Amino acid sequence: MIKQTEQVQEFNKAFNIYVAKEPTNIPPAEVQLRYALMLEELQEYKQACDNGDLKEIADALTDLKYVLCGMFIRHGMQFIEEPLFDEVHASNMSKLDKNGKPIYRNDGKVLKGENYFKPNLEPIVYGNVEDKEKGV
Repeated sequence: MIKQTEQVQEFNKAFNIYVAKEPTNIPPAEVQLRYALMLEELQEYKQACDNGDLKEIADALTDLKYVLCGMFIRHGMQFIEEPLFDEVHASNMSKLDKNGKPIYRNDGKVLKGENYFKPNLEPIVYGNVEDKEKGV
């Protein structure tokens, strides 16, 4: 588990926020809360950028990461955060074209090249746990 996620887990325990021990779904009301928290921080980030306020940008980025770490913990994915990231990173790097060059859309979004592969997250999320219903 990465240091920041460990710190947020400490926060969750101190504030009696449930810490899941394995990948799990969470109740819809909690999904809505966490979604709202991310939106609030994203709006603060946008406002800070619009104002050119680097201190507030730093605050918003850190708050976004804090909320995100909490989401990993609440979904019980704190122990697989790094391998998930590694797999998504490998997939993202596969977007380069056959010459190792990026392909961009007009607005700057990176597009998928011919060597692109989807991240294979299932074995990381579900591991080799037998008789476990996926997504529960």
